[in-house]
Amino acid sequence: MVGSGLADVRENALFGGMRDAPPQPTEPRPGLYRHYKDNPYRVTGLALHTETNEWMVVYEALYGGGGMFVRPAAMFVEMVEVGGRRVPRFARTGD
Repeated sequence: MVGSGLADVRENALFGGMRDAPPQPTEPRPGLYRHYKDNPYRVTGLALHTETNEWMVVYEALYGGGGMFVRPAAMFVEMVEVGGRRVPRFARTGD
């Protein structure tokens, strides 16, 4: 039977062979973000990559045709250099 939601994902993560998963990061939290190139996105949550045990951010483009994406959590929250300044790759703009 297919699970019905996040509770099932957590249960599978705990009891389905992923006991060595790293602690879930506290950031980014679900909400609205703006990429340093000025495009808006909505973070919907975090997911654990089953092969690498790496936490991934699940997010949706709020422009153009939209689309769902994943990116390593560490990369999502890192700083990038733009025009000689360090800025967040994604900056939180709201809930």
